[in-house]
Amino acid sequence: MNRKHTRTLGEIFTKPTRANLRFDDVVGLISALGGTVTQRAGSRAAFVLSGKVLVLHRPHPSPTMDKGAVDDMRVFLSLCGVNP
Repeated sequence: MNRKHTRTLGEIFTKPTRANLRFDDVVGLISALGGTVTQRAGSRAAFVLSGKVLVLHRPHPSPTMDKGAVDDMRVFLSLCGVNP
């Protein structure tokens, strides 16, 4: 993981939950951790890491994730054994 991925991971685990986290930065983080991101029906994206799957809606028109999606990503990463 490079510095940008480390910063993104830290921002996911920051409390209070951030609402300005870019979706593409999270996609890059999952890829750097060895996971995959696939497009599903509509604007859904499936994140697969350590045999676990999280399906989120790709944000639009804004590129930033809402707080609920960031919370879901935090729980997902914790279940996968990823912590900052």
